[in-house]
Amino acid sequence: MLTTHGHPDHIGLAASLQRAGADVWVHEADAPILADGPRSAFRHAPPEAAMLRYLVRRPAAVAAPLHLARAGAFTAPRTATVHTIATAGRLDAIPGRPRVVSVPGHTDGSVAYLFEDLGVLFTGDALVTYDGLTGHVGPTVVCRGFTHDGAAALAALDELEKLDADLILPGHGDPFAGPPAHATRLARAAGLR
Repeated sequence: MLTTHGHPDHIGLAASLQRAGADVWVHEADAPILADGPRSAFRHAPPEAAMLRYLVRRPAAVAAPLHLARAGAFTAPRTATVHTIATAGRLDAIPGRPRVVSVPGHTDGSVAYLFEDLGVLFTGDALVTYDGLTGHVGPTVVCRGFTHDGAAALAALDELEKLDADLILPGHGDPFAGPPAHATRLARAAGLR
């Protein structure tokens, strides 16, 4: 299991998959979240803005955290042993040898995975096409209500922009067909909310 970052909606199944025999990979900066359990995510990487500010403007957004809570994302067990990624590079032990791209900001340990042979880029929440708190549709950086360091998240778009891929698979929203340079331009234009 390749994790892009340590938020509960991305690691909630990690312990179960590990018990079923899967290896769990995470950047070393987000490994403490898995070790402490998903409910520790916002203690390790507190968001820049209060979620309440977004919920007041868009009450329907409360559905996402409630769904996560009902599904057990915040009470999932800890993941005891993980493989940590210290720097960007290739994961030769993983089929397809994905290239790890460090994109801190959403969390300190946010990474993207580029499968160069396939032309596919998994961006996690470093670049999404739907922000559940704001309702924004289209390439964007996740709002401050779920992002630890907005300036770093915007700067991380520079790393994604350099990559060569035909398809972006974000952590939230529909796939984006096109090069990362086009998606990052749209994300910058959308701005950080």
